[in-house]
Amino acid sequence: MDKIQTAINSVRLIESSKHLNSNHGNSQSKEYNLNAVGQFWLTMAEMYGGRFIDHMGAAPNDEWIALFSRLNRNEVTRGYQRMRADERFADWPPTVIRFEHLCKPIAEDMGLPSADDAYQMATGNHPHKHKAVAWTLQNMGAAFWSVKHSVEKTSRPLFAKAYQEHAVDWMADGNTIPEIKSDNPSKFRPEKTQGDRDAHSKFMREMQPIFGLNTQGSYTNECRQCLKT
Repeated sequence: MDKIQTAINSVRLIESSKHLNSNHGNSQSKEYNLNAVGQFWLTMAEMYGGRFIDHMGAAPNDEWIALFSRLNRNEVTRGYQRMRADERFADWPPTVIRFEHLCKPIAEDMGLPSADDAYQMATGNHPHKHKAVAWTLQNMGAAFWSVKHSVEKTSRPLFAKAYQEHAVDWMADGNTIPEIKSDNPSKFRPEKTQGDRDAHSKFMREMQPIFGLNTQGSYTNECRQCLKT
């Protein structure tokens, strides 16, 4: 109990300080962040007892404070609920990085296909992709081709990151995903860059003497005569 009281006193000192006097939001959100990280720390101390304070300290460190400065109320609530429901954290709390992951929305929270199902839609021959998948692919630009043509070890994390950003987080921010008129991959073909055009021109120049082509890529008169014989 003495250790928990020490934690309470330490949290009160943090809440009365200017520790989060940074560029994160307005004064109201800063006040919430201070209160949230303090209450979270006290909850952890009550849940895991004195050994939590012995190991983690009587007050949240800069890493935890910085995390809460990036989270809003809904994210903190989501992370706390998931932590309590997860048996992995029955005896010991998550790390800062893992708790941040718990706070972030997942596809199912938004009524979207899971990340695994979305990946299968993106890489398989599905005649009708979910609009969230099509929307993600459209926003990936040139990276779309890496998803379609790379090995799974490369394409899966690439798509997962884009799906989280362009579909899940997009909807979590209150946006809606528009209907995509076409699932045709050519719709997402990246425009050729000047580098692409230069490489093509170089290739054609190198092929001219081999295949009897002129500068426009057509057969020369001499080559046409050869083909007739």
